[in-house]
Amino acid sequence: YKGVDYATGNEIARKTAEEHSNIYLADIAANYKEEYFSDSDIEFNSAGAKMFVQTIKEALNSAAGGNCYTGDYKEYEYLQCDPRWANLPYGSGNATYCNSACGATAMATITSIASDTKVLPTDIGDLLGSQYYYNNPGTAMESLNKKVCEKYGCEVEMVPYTPGESGLVDKIRQSLEDGWMILTSGGCAEGHNSDTCPFSAGGHYIAILGLKDDNTAIVSDPGWDGITEYKLDAIASGLKASAY
Repeated sequence: YKGVDYATGNEIARKTAEEHSNIYLADIAANYKEEYFSDSDIEFNSAGAKMFVQTIKEALNSAAGGNCYTGDYKEYEYLQCDPRWANLPYGSGNATYCNSACGATAMATITSIASDTKVLPTDIGDLLGSQYYYNNPGTAMESLNKKVCEKYGCEVEMVPYTPGESGLVDKIRQSLEDGWMILTSGGCAEGHNSDTCPFSAGGHYIAILGLKDDNTAIVSDPGWDGITEYKLDAIASGLKASAY
């Protein structure tokens, strides 16, 4: 708008987006921080560039009604028993990445996709260090996810639910359609099955990355199958923990 200062122009843009459902705003100004700029106060530094890209990506997610990631999910496929970190200590006690780091490994896939940067399971594990106790997953994963987002600039929100509740499949589908990826845990009495259950009998974390179709999700299973697919009802039937 000719003759309009930046602040006024920003407000006009926000008001226009609010009034028109077909306009999606990438509000860079709302995310402004002095530390995002170089000494020239004109060019973004690396942190500012990440914020810029993430803000635009979130606007595209809203416009697309889902996760706008168009890359190859396999690029960020991680398995907790990968020999690069399988026997490394994880958290406290005798835990290793191979026997305990399903949550951190699944979160590494989510974080890598969200930032389009290769974030390894060991990067995620290092954020929490010995504070992570794998036998207390609810509190630990909530803390872990917040620390991850503080470092990598993602957004995290807890979605409470009751296992077996009515409409759970629809709730999962809606979250994915809204552009969220889901980190959650579950268990199946019969144990893991590549066709019917992504969880183990004792409990296992997975990342739900997006929708292939209305009834099928793209899943990162760090314990067995890597990047794979599961029906939404198969996922819902085994869920035990609130999702992040």
